[in-house]
Amino acid sequence: MTKSGIIWRAVVAAIILIAAYHWFQNVTQGEEGRVRQCILAAKKAVEEKNLFAIDDMISRSYQDTYGNDRESLLYGIKEVLDYYERIFISIESITISLDEAKTQAEAEVVAVAIGVDRQKNKESFFEGEKGRIKARFVKEENTWRLAEITFFEPMTLMGQTIA
Repeated sequence: MTKSGIIWRAVVAAIILIAAYHWFQNVTQGEEGRVRQCILAAKKAVEEKNLFAIDDMISRSYQDTYGNDRESLLYGIKEVLDYYERIFISIESITISLDEAKTQAEAEVVAVAIGVDRQKNKESFFEGEKGRIKARFVKEENTWRLAEITFFEPMTLMGQTIA
């Protein structure tokens, strides 16, 4: 067998293993796993300051108890992304529950989040009880999107107390 034949077979085997892994993840994790993936993708989008990805993750019908709709939430997120030069998020735990129809989900997320502003000051705005949030997701167009978020404790963000 030639060297190129061995390489070709190794590449094909790697592709098959990757495809099998993703298929296995989708089958075994189901909708709960997809909600978890949505949360982890949101974490990554915030850390990368990717407002376009964040925009796509929020339901068109977003409404929370603080008076925010989708547009005001996106405006607030943009302000936070502009204020902090870097944001680091560590998710401590995620608990997910689905409704019977598997079209709505509630997730309780505990996280630690640290922002570094333009003056290189570090600010921890999620931590301990202040890092515990409840998020409601809805399935729209076969994709899970954020429909509401609730903070269990007031938190300080950009020098202001919110929630």
